[in-house]
Amino acid sequence: MTKAFAAFGAAVVFIVARHVLSFGLLSTLIVTGFCYTGISALGESWPRRLRARLPFGGGRSSRDSGPGTGTGPEHPREGSADAPPPGTELLEALALGSRKLVQLRRAAGVIEEQRVRAKALAVCDAAARILSEIRQDPQNLRKARKFLDYYLDATITVVERYGGLAQRGLRSPEMDSSLQRAEASLDTIRVAYEKQLLQLVEDDLLNLDVEVRVLEQTIRMEGLGES
Repeated sequence: MTKAFAAFGAAVVFIVARHVLSFGLLSTLIVTGFCYTGISALGESWPRRLRARLPFGGGRSSRDSGPGTGTGPEHPREGSADAPPPGTELLEALALGSRKLVQLRRAAGVIEEQRVRAKALAVCDAAARILSEIRQDPQNLRKARKFLDYYLDATITVVERYGGLAQRGLRSPEMDSSLQRAEASLDTIRVAYEKQLLQLVEDDLLNLDVEVRVLEQTIRMEGLGES
């Protein structure tokens, strides 16, 4: 369609230049050639320009919007204006962990059996200390990812289901066995949380040990130790 339109325009220019303006044959051919080239180029470029002005990219093809072209939607690059600011991941993780802890405490609070409720609340306290360690040292977030993404959710499920079953007041050998197993798992979960807490503070313990050794060695070198 574009080539046909260019040919028609070139023919009109040829007739006008040759018979109306009385150009020579060579000049007419040159003018006609420029006209044909110009119309062809215009016909090729105007649809793209029009699409570029349409909202939301005007239906660009995948070639126009692919990675590396700078025109299509891309994932935010590190350091770009669309990238999340530093600390956003930590704040989101702490906020999510806090909401899960509230849910866990609520589930533990409805358990009627005092002994089991105390175990569930002990798990909550251990989880709260882990969140506190992450807040104090953001580098602990990487170590505690599985705690935040899996263990807390699984613990909430166990405590909620235990509370729901215990409140029904129904008793059978199978139910008693399940409740006892769930109660025992609370001790296992608490121990696991406490080990997770120790893993988070082990770097601080190592740093403290190094500082103490350096200080003791300096005191001895200065002759300030006990005689």
